[in-house]
Amino acid sequence: MKKLILVILITVSIKAEIRYVKAGSPTPAPPYISWVTAADSIGKALAVCSSGDTVFVGNGTYKESVVIPYGVSLIGQGRDSCIWDLRGLQSPVTSTIGFIYIHNNCIVKGFRLISEDNAGYFTIEVDKEAQNSLIISNEIIKGSILSAIGNVINNVFKGCTTALRVNYDWVPPNTKNTPWLIKDNVFVDCKNGIGVFIWIPAGSPLEISNNYFYMSPNNLFMMNYCYSFFIGVAYPVIFSNNVMIAYPQKSSTLPQVQPNNGDTIRNNVFSTKNNRNDIYAFENIELSSARAKIINNHFENNPGAIAANPNAITNGARIKYNNYWNVKSRYLIENPDSTTELNADPMFVKDTSDFHLQKYSPLIDRGDPALIDKDGTRSDIGAYGGLLGEIYTYIDKAPRVPSGLQVSLVDSFVVVRWKKNTESDFDSYYLYADSVSNFTADTTKFITWTTDTVLAIPARLFRWNNVYFRLKAIDRQNNKSQQSASAGVVLTGVEQGERKIAEKYILYQNYPNPWGSRGREKTRISYELKERGYVKLRIYNILGDEVARLVNEEQPAGYYEYDYGVPLINEELKVSPLASGTYILRMEVINPETGTPAYSESKKMLYVK
Repeated sequence: MKKLILVILITVSIKAEIRYVKAGSPTPAPPYISWVTAADSIGKALAVCSSGDTVFVGNGTYKESVVIPYGVSLIGQGRDSCIWDLRGLQSPVTSTIGFIYIHNNCIVKGFRLISEDNAGYFTIEVDKEAQNSLIISNEIIKGSILSAIGNVINNVFKGCTTALRVNYDWVPPNTKNTPWLIKDNVFVDCKNGIGVFIWIPAGSPLEISNNYFYMSPNNLFMMNYCYSFFIGVAYPVIFSNNVMIAYPQKSSTLPQVQPNNGDTIRNNVFSTKNNRNDIYAFENIELSSARAKIINNHFENNPGAIAANPNAITNGARIKYNNYWNVKSRYLIENPDSTTELNADPMFVKDTSDFHLQKYSPLIDRGDPALIDKDGTRSDIGAYGGLLGEIYTYIDKAPRVPSGLQVSLVDSFVVVRWKKNTESDFDSYYLYADSVSNFTADTTKFITWTTDTVLAIPARLFRWNNVYFRLKAIDRQNNKSQQSASAGVVLTGVEQGERKIAEKYILYQNYPNPWGSRGREKTRISYELKERGYVKLRIYNILGDEVARLVNEEQPAGYYEYDYGVPLINEELKVSPLASGTYILRMEVINPETGTPAYSESKKMLYVK
């Protein structure tokens, strides 16, 4: 009987307690096991805690540094309203760092932690002997450094000097092969690179996944780093499904990601939002001689995507199934897997913030076939594909709004130009016109459609003093974009200089293209001459046989166009009517005074009966 009582007493003595903290509590009473008797400081509650206890912290502002005992969970009521101000405090353990000091098996959750703008301050310092700490759902502001062993999940880091630092020489022997996670965090304007500076503990697997790294264009203090990220020591690390966005202000001395031996850089999005060619040293990934795998990533708007040493390929590194969009240089080496690489508009749901792929994106099921998405299909390229991605519904959005609209007068034509849409499901443009700039592009203002990005319209067709245009882009599912900005030109008073002459030689793409099917019996061919020249404008089949001779004469400077159809074929060539297929339109201009070539250009034309 006595033995039974002893067992019961021991059970009671080790029972985990729930304790409470409330800012300004009027009746604090140990052991703080109700909101009525809640401690008025976090430190007081922690002082009576044992391993396994949980401390709930109410809304309010707290200003204190603490040591969290082994195995204690510290839960704030939310990072929006539970504020922990650590500015001006001293460390409870050392004289310079560690305002919140954590031991093994601790949890810190639900706080807004505000620290000093100082690289020597640790907002949270984890004991060297700790193994399984969890830092989750906090907001960490200013110059804090989070020195963490364990899992760092779903936190927001803002303006930190270095958001994360894991020192390999701190790792105790008994943590070998302990998996660590750094995932689902947001890093905004962290000074030292992306805000993650990590030396990987020997033998400890680390997964860095589903994080969002953002450096804003106004972040001028980030002059030389622009997201430096190090994966250190020769032990495999998975860096997967992260989004990294940078607005670098000048040349970067460090890359965004620097993999080491055996590391995997997979299914990430690297976006440099201002495509500045003077940032010649800015790279997304620096690959020296390591055997890293760079797979299924998307790179965009960067002078250099991967700075790769040839020794890396020799030593077994692999760069394959990546997509490069508006990238000046891919890797500057011979890559045996280059045939798997893409160069396509990714068609993100929203280019600046939502990197899910649209329904007709060319990156769907174009990743490494050895990797499977969570929906069981071949992996997508980008941040939501692959083993650590997610299942989501591909939406069919309208095309982007056409941009770069320009209007000018060239001889007796109004010439309208704009930038080309690059979506894989793009079909055509609708052009609208009116006499006022603020008009709405609707059916009453519609004048034509085209697949080209230049139109030359006789000025006589417009009876207004001014003419303004807008565009809409249409995809193959008949989704229409929003209307473009308007642009126009003055049609009267040209003697004062509004009318422009051709400024260069240019052969425009014929439109429509393809032509020849019902409603497209003819295609328009147009070109500009900046100076008088002898012009040869001809059409060839793919065998090199001439099938049409449109121009073979000297012409003055100006804008020209021809409507070409079938069987409108030069009789002297004695050829049969065109068959469906690809043809080459070629223009040559010869200087009539010197007899030397002044310009030549070719365009592919597609004829469909």
